[in-house]
Amino acid sequence: MTGRPHRGCAVSDVVRSGRRRLERTHETQGTGRPTSAQPRTGTGGAAPVRQARATVAPPGLKLSEELVGRVAILALHGEFDLFTTPGVDRAIDTILLRGPRRLVVDLSHVCFLDSAGLEVLVAGHRRAGPRTDLRIVATTRATWRPLQIGRLHETLVIHTSCAAAIAAPARGSRAEPAKSSFGPPADDV
Repeated sequence: MTGRPHRGCAVSDVVRSGRRRLERTHETQGTGRPTSAQPRTGTGGAAPVRQARATVAPPGLKLSEELVGRVAILALHGEFDLFTTPGVDRAIDTILLRGPRRLVVDLSHVCFLDSAGLEVLVAGHRRAGPRTDLRIVATTRATWRPLQIGRLHETLVIHTSCAAAIAAPARGSRAEPAKSSFGPPADDV
């Protein structure tokens, strides 16, 4: 371990009693408590069909859920790794039980993605089945590179923006392109 935090994450090394320990800090909203523990409700926008809620996540990851019509968006902020996958897995299950037409998992603000995170995405895709169209948003090298190495772009439908994932035609429709291109976002080339 180099002691260097991942880009975009609030991570610092702390040395205590000769042992190295990774300490994760949480964003707070003036109360001193982690943001993920504070429930948020409201419309989240001008459209009355838009709802947002915070989902409790383990340290190192913040989850937020938004509903736009019949499209559920699960946004992840932080590290999506072995320690944070159970919370994401539960959140995906909870959303799928509500039966949205589409579930968009937004990895735009994920600064680290490992194989355990990839496994949760594939398992979520299987559980979604034909009833819910699962889409992934990968906008940074930290997310698209593991997806590419694991060849998950052959199984999952991956977009480079949340707007594209929401607006894209349903899988199997005539309007859907036969083969989608997948690669680094323009700023990572």
